[in-house]
Amino acid sequence: MSTNNPTTVTDVAVDLADKTVPAVVVTSSAKAFVGAAVAGLTAGGAALASAIGDNVITGGEWITILAAIAVGAGLTGGGVYGATNKRVVS
Repeated sequence: MSTNNPTTVTDVAVDLADKTVPAVVVTSSAKAFVGAAVAGLTAGGAALASAIGDNVITGGEWITILAAIAVGAGLTGGGVYGATNKRVVS
């Protein structure tokens, strides 16, 4: 009772029972949160390092730092969360 393109949990379970489809890796959104945190801190750190070059951080530089954190975290988190999980081929 194998299908060519399993789309439901039942289809995947049937295909796994028939040994025709490799196992599917199921993960949570934790990887997206970790990626977003690392990217945000990296982007913010780089902007901060650039801003302290003259030993003074202005209001505009703080805005740039916060924007770098938000954009870095948002793009990375959204991209990782939206990426589909790949099948494990053994």
